[in-house]
Amino acid sequence: MKKSHPTAGRIIRLAIATMSVVISVKVFSMIVGTGPNDYTYFIRPSTLSWLKGETNLFDQAAEGFYFMPWSVLLFAPTLLVPPEIGQGMLSVLTLVGVLMAIKIFGEGLPLWIKGLAATPFALFILLITGNIDGVVLLGICISWWAIKSHQPFLLSAGLWLTTLKPINTLPLLLFVFLFTWHWSWRDKLSAISLVLFSLIISFPMFGYDWPVRYLQFFNAAPPLEFPIVTIWKLGNQLNLPPLLTLVPTLFIIASSTISIYRFGLGVETFALTSAAWMIVTPYALDIHYVLLIPAFLTVARYLKGAAVFSYVSSYLPLLRIPFGFEISNIDLIYPISLWVGSSYFLYASKPTPPATTIHMDTS
Repeated sequence: MKKSHPTAGRIIRLAIATMSVVISVKVFSMIVGTGPNDYTYFIRPSTLSWLKGETNLFDQAAEGFYFMPWSVLLFAPTLLVPPEIGQGMLSVLTLVGVLMAIKIFGEGLPLWIKGLAATPFALFILLITGNIDGVVLLGICISWWAIKSHQPFLLSAGLWLTTLKPINTLPLLLFVFLFTWHWSWRDKLSAISLVLFSLIISFPMFGYDWPVRYLQFFNAAPPLEFPIVTIWKLGNQLNLPPLLTLVPTLFIIASSTISIYRFGLGVETFALTSAAWMIVTPYALDIHYVLLIPAFLTVARYLKGAAVFSYVSSYLPLLRIPFGFEISNIDLIYPISLWVGSSYFLYASKPTPPATTIHMDTS
């Protein structure tokens, strides 16, 4: 029997993959539509205005645009197609980010756990709102894989995606800094090359004062407060003195730092730190909890019951339907449960590191 040529096989697989992407984009565009959301209200209009020369971003002509300025390079291709297709393209990238998180952080876990990881409430909200936290999750996964396999240029690509929303990804940036501490200077420069290049060209592209404009714009037109979910907002709602909010915040930060020092750098401490950051950060929304999928999978590896509890708690935002946004801080139960679960299996169970654990390169 005549065997197929290897090149023909690759072409067939590429064609199938391309068709799958096209179909997925169309399906997602039909599901999410083009209602009022972050993509149609902020991302697409701001990118279009910048291409027309009507704005340098971070002004009234780019309302609601809080991403790093070079993110327009990611958004610009979506302008070549109708809005619903453009949002579908971002939705497909979100799905890729979720699947990659399950592949990297969920290796060896039961299928039902992976199913839970793929269906948190935050993901459905994200697909509706049309934001890019799923793309940022993809960047986290690429970065983690690149560190594990010591691929500086791949890490550069992951960091480029991750730094589109740097406030939400500080735990990963901290881990990248620590992981690459002993890398050669050449590898370090390679790892930050895309971000560094984007930063350099951003000044002539968006104005040399864009960092100042960004801060001024953020202060003058901050994101809407009612959907924010943080321990700080909870303290304000309860009329607690700032010190009473600061004490648990410092405890969470200190315990996470001690855990990194005691147990080293790995998926376990990354899960702990990621969950901790979503509790103490000054700015978090329900859609940002998509970034906790790696933490959920890590907790599920050791404490499946705790993971199920966390999964159920991810749907607590549904209580806003009968009770309104006044109870939105109940959403904190999700990251808190992941943080408690991570702390428990680190200190009580003393788990044997799985295959996904990454150790610092001391060469």
